[in-house]
Amino acid sequence: MKNIRIKILAILCLVLLLLKSTWFNEIGFFLKEAYKNIGVTGAIAPISHTTADHILNKILETIKQNKLEKIKILEAGPGTGSLSQYIISNLEKHKVNFTIDLVEINKEFSKILDKKFKNNSKVKIYYQDILQWHPKTKYNFIISTIPFNTKYFTADIVKNILEKYHSLIDLDGIIFWVEYAAFGKISTLFLNQEEKEIYLKKHMFIDEFKSKHQVSKDFILFNIPPLYLYYAKLDSVFNKNLNKSKVNYESRKYKK
Repeated sequence: MKNIRIKILAILCLVLLLLKSTWFNEIGFFLKEAYKNIGVTGAIAPISHTTADHILNKILETIKQNKLEKIKILEAGPGTGSLSQYIISNLEKHKVNFTIDLVEINKEFSKILDKKFKNNSKVKIYYQDILQWHPKTKYNFIISTIPFNTKYFTADIVKNILEKYHSLIDLDGIIFWVEYAAFGKISTLFLNQEEKEIYLKKHMFIDEFKSKHQVSKDFILFNIPPLYLYYAKLDSVFNKNLNKSKVNYESRKYKK
C-alpha cells in the first residue's frame, strides 16, 4: 500500500511539473491555434523529436559531404519554434556556422518566436505568408512542415509553394517536407468526387516537383500523426541532364 501511494504521489508531481513547463504550455497553445486556424496551420501537433533528429542528421551529413563552411536555412511555418529550437541548439553544439530565417503566417506564433529567439543574432523572424515573401538569397536547406496532403491546402496553393521552394533552394541544396501517413491514397476512399479531383491534381503538382529533384523519404512512426519525411535534393548534375533531355525533346518535337 505504501509503495502504491509513493507511485501515485510521484505521478502527481510529474503532472504538476508538466503543467508548469514551457513545453507543455507551448503544446497547449499550438493545439489551440491549430484548432482556431486549421486551414492556415494545417498541422494538428508540433513535429516530434524523432522527425527533428532525421532532419538534423541529414543536414549534418550534407555539411560534411559537401564541406560547407557556412549554411543558410529557411524554415517555412515554424509554428511555436519547437523544431527550430532543436535544430538551432544542436547546430550550435556542433559549432556549425549558420543563419536561419523563420517565416510564419500566424501572428500569435510569430510573437512566441520573437520572444524565444530575440537574443539569437543567427535567427531572423518574418511574420508573413511564404508566397508573399521575396528574399534576395538562396538557401542550402529549406524545412517545410506544412502537410500538403491535408484538405486544407488547395492544389494551386501547393503548386505555388513548391515552385517557391524550387526558386529559393541553392544547387545541391535539400528541401524537407512532410506528408501525414493518414492522409495518403487510402484516404481517397473516404472523399467525394470533388475532393478526389483536388487530391489528384495536388499530387500531380507534387509528382512534377519530384521529377525536378532527387527525392527520398523516411517513414516516421513516432510523430502525431505518423508521417513521411521527404528529402528533395536540387542536384546540379541531375538538373543539368534533366534540362538537356527537355531541350532535346522540344527540338525533336519542333522538327516533326
